[in-house]
Amino acid sequence: MRLEDKDLVIVQWTTADFIDKPDERSTKRIFAIGSMDQGRFHLLHWKQNTEDEGERVIGTIRLRSGREFLITTAIDPESQRFRVYGIRNGKLAMVYSGGGSSC
Repeated sequence: MRLEDKDLVIVQWTTADFIDKPDERSTKRIFAIGSMDQGRFHLLHWKQNTEDEGERVIGTIRLRSGREFLITTAIDPESQRFRVYGIRNGKLAMVYSGGGSSC
C-alpha cells in the first residue's frame, strides 16, 4: 500500500488463512509493516502481542490537507481497539490507539 508517498508492505494474519484448521488459537497472530528501499526490506512496525490479539487493516483515510492514515482494528478475547498509523517526520508512527468509550 502507499501512505503519504511511501510504499509500505503489510503482513497480517487472518482467520481465512486457517479456516480448515480447528485449533487456530495456537497460531501466532502476525501483524507487521515494512518498506522496501534500494532492494532491501526494512521492518517499521512489529506487533508484540502475537498470542491472543489479532490486528487487521480496515482501510485508509485521506484528509483534505493531504495527510493519510492507516486504520486497523486489534481484537482480543475481551476487547476491540482501533489503531491509527501515520507518517510523522518521515517515519511510520502509531498516532492513536483506543477503543470502546475512548474511541
